[in-house]
Amino acid sequence: MRSAFSHYLAPSLVEELANNHERLKLGGEMRDVTVLFADVRGFSQISEGLDAEALIRFVNEIFTPLSEVILASGARSINSWAMRDGVLDAPVADQSHARNASRAAPACCGAG
Repeated sequence: MRSAFSHYLAPSLVEELANNHERLKLGGEMRDVTVLFADVRGFSQISEGLDAEALIRFVNEIFTPLSEVILASGARSINSWAMRDGVLDAPVADQSHARNASRAAPACCGAG
């Protein structure tokens, strides 16, 4: 579990969930969250010129530093496909979600 979640959750949250499995609640719940959207300018055109392996490297070169900045700002989880299915992922409540996203946004502009 630690390995699977460590790419998308803050280390403190991975430990919390590993030690308290009951915190993982299937079925969902209503919760206030703050969503930080990021877009890669020209992504479609760039991706059309890359093979699958090069595209994955390109995406990782962008999202790895962004993820580091977001988690360093205090965010506890990242769902890079949050709106694909109209579902948001917030595995545990975060009372500071708005402040954390507000700190992460400007830092993301300088990441990478």
